[in-house]
Amino acid sequence: MIETLRALYEMGGLARRNPAFVASDVRRSWAVVKTMRQFRLDNPTSPWSGKPVKEVHHVVPVAVGIRLGHPEWAADPANMVAMGSRNEHYILGHMNKSWRAWNSNLRETIGQGRVAEWATLKEIATLESSDPE
Repeated sequence: MIETLRALYEMGGLARRNPAFVASDVRRSWAVVKTMRQFRLDNPTSPWSGKPVKEVHHVVPVAVGIRLGHPEWAADPANMVAMGSRNEHYILGHMNKSWRAWNSNLRETIGQGRVAEWATLKEIATLESSDPE
């Protein structure tokens, strides 16, 4: 598994020049898919909202891991967090800004049981009520 991810990284400069391109293949690799499925089984609820898990978020994005020379982080359960909904994923994991943005303090935010200044509980409640499950 890790050998396959490492081989993708060592494809020359492609991974370092275009990590998002390589990351899309890494995210679809069987090793990553299998690990994410198992992670969902091992973590059935969101640590922040307590809702059943709908999505799994990479704490350090796959493209960033590839750029830093660690494509194996994509399949590392320690780099994953369970999210209760797509909106929770976007607001907490991507700071309610863009799917390309990422919250480098995600574990701290979840551990404190509160959302940082960029998203209030009211915003989440409003979005959750409109979230098609």
